[in-house]
Amino acid sequence: MSGFGQDYREEIKSAVELVKEGREADALDILDNLNWRKIHNISAIVQASQLYESLGKIEDAKDLLMMAHDRSPIGRVVLFNLCLLCARTGELEEAREYYDDFVDIAPHDFQKYVLKYYLAEKRGADEYTLIGILEELKNSEFIDEWAYQLAFLYHKTGQVDKCIEMCDEVALYYGDGI
Repeated sequence: MSGFGQDYREEIKSAVELVKEGREADALDILDNLNWRKIHNISAIVQASQLYESLGKIEDAKDLLMMAHDRSPIGRVVLFNLCLLCARTGELEEAREYYDDFVDIAPHDFQKYVLKYYLAEKRGADEYTLIGILEELKNSEFIDEWAYQLAFLYHKTGQVDKCIEMCDEVALYYGDGI
């Protein structure tokens, strides 16, 4: 069985490539046959969890994240991914608990705003609430995809001047990209 030494890294890398090639069943076969109890690399477990999620295997994804959380209860990456997964699956109370844990251990990490946004969006927050969260994120860390989302929300709420200003700012920071 796989999962010993560094072999698991190659197995996960192969699974990623198989997904890119559209060979999801083969990727799942690799992931399902790894001995996760013997793999202690949290990053590898999180990566495999993300693969499972992308393949629609939500319970397997969550099981791996819970295993990683048991091994590293204060791991920011694990808490971030647990919060996102729970939010995506509608487990909002559980997502909120992981969000609170994340903020407790990383109060200055800008990703808390990303999590806060996803939670608010899943709870049906209005556009103005979402704008407030994204403005907090922008003041902490300027990230193109979130700045674009902020501009979109400004547009959606009729705040044309703010939309144009945000688009100009995105163009200034990322003028060479798409």
